[in-house]
Amino acid sequence: MREDECGQKLPEVHGTSSDELRKIHTAGLDILAEVGMQVEEPDLRERLGALGAKVHGQIVCLPRDLVLAALRSAPAQYTLDDRRGGSFIIGDGSCHVAAPGHVPNVLDYGTSRPRLPERKDLRAFTALLDAMPDMDLVRAAVVPVSPAGWERSLCTMVDLVSRTTKHILVVPFDFQEFGWWVDLSSRLARPARLDERRIISAFVSTTSPLRITSDDSLILQLCCRERIPIFILSSISVGGTGPVTLAGALAVQHAENLFVAAASQLLNPGIPVCYGTTSSPLDMRSARTSRGGPLHSLLVRASPGLARLCGLPCYCGTFHTDASTSDFQAGTQKASMLVSALTSGASVCGGPGALQAAMLISLEQVLLDMELYRMVRRLQRGFHVSDERLGLPTVGTVGPGGNFLAEEHTVRWMRDEDESFTPGLFASGGGPADARSMLDRAHERVENILNTHQAGVSPAEMEIIEEFAREVRRGLGPM
Repeated sequence: MREDECGQKLPEVHGTSSDELRKIHTAGLDILAEVGMQVEEPDLRERLGALGAKVHGQIVCLPRDLVLAALRSAPAQYTLDDRRGGSFIIGDGSCHVAAPGHVPNVLDYGTSRPRLPERKDLRAFTALLDAMPDMDLVRAAVVPVSPAGWERSLCTMVDLVSRTTKHILVVPFDFQEFGWWVDLSSRLARPARLDERRIISAFVSTTSPLRITSDDSLILQLCCRERIPIFILSSISVGGTGPVTLAGALAVQHAENLFVAAASQLLNPGIPVCYGTTSSPLDMRSARTSRGGPLHSLLVRASPGLARLCGLPCYCGTFHTDASTSDFQAGTQKASMLVSALTSGASVCGGPGALQAAMLISLEQVLLDMELYRMVRRLQRGFHVSDERLGLPTVGTVGPGGNFLAEEHTVRWMRDEDESFTPGLFASGGGPADARSMLDRAHERVENILNTHQAGVSPAEMEIIEEFAREVRRGLGPM
């Protein structure tokens, strides 16, 4: 264990050496101090200037010492809550899964032609995500193409909160919508405040390279005022909105994360914040984003180590592939991404169900990805060695040529979570052949879940949600 500049203990990082990560970290600090971020919103520029930033027009530069001092107040771990009374910790060494967000096309089972999402799709995806035991953070997987305008934002909110009681990771279209989220969530959290019962968190996105829009600046400031946990989202396109070299792209990604993290701590020290990335390479042959290949996996592999240098947990967009169907390519690329994220210490892995560089989503693929996640998590957890587990007395009792199946030691340990793995969709054990594909089995499971799952949203909550929707419509509807 080594100590970083923020006073945090820094584990060695798999794949990229600590010295290499520190060099990227220093480059990110230099970019922020010398090149700066374009900040479109004047109030944020003024507030940061008063707190020690150097402001030149719309460009805000944060000196190295100011950034490092600010990061020391960021919590290395924190608790998020759901609406059922449960909670989980971000940054304690465990990994959590976040739902996909705002995927623009849907792929139906048994078809090969994508289509635009409808409200029924948002409701189906939300119900499925709510039923997944390993899914801790839910967001709007798709956004229906109709209705349009503010009504679409409102319908998306209502459909989401009325079909899940899990923690919601908000992906706001704009500041107005995020204001609605804060209002509704405050009502649902009562009598507690949102900083006491953290039932929502929010993405604050940068616009690469090195820019933050007025909407995201306002969302950042509202999060800080209400102490709503922030998930930073930097989405560098390697060779497009960032340098073509992985190290250079990571340096720009790091500078963007450093800016949002430091700004949040300057505005309200101690507010929970999570480093975040969905950066990916640009295929130089087609100028299209490429997700799931080895270069993408390397970006994911490096990011948690850079986050640790800031004393922060890390969100990684993980379940990615360029494949447009649930085929061998999809499974291979997603497995590579998951192994890269989990072995390097990601706190949150995002995006199960996504296909075709996150332009497409499938209900069945959500289940396939979660099955893969369970398998990789089990591999990562390893196994324990103890005198009891070695079972030498039992070995002596059975002796050469014996059988352990009926032994007490077998009965004692065969269901222990560290000694077993029960697949949900994978074929196992060489039993009777099942001619169906995994996709077919996933579809059957999806149908069963959608026909039987109940979200558990209480009548009192539904009354709050419906009254909120009526108030918004009265305020913004036709006169």
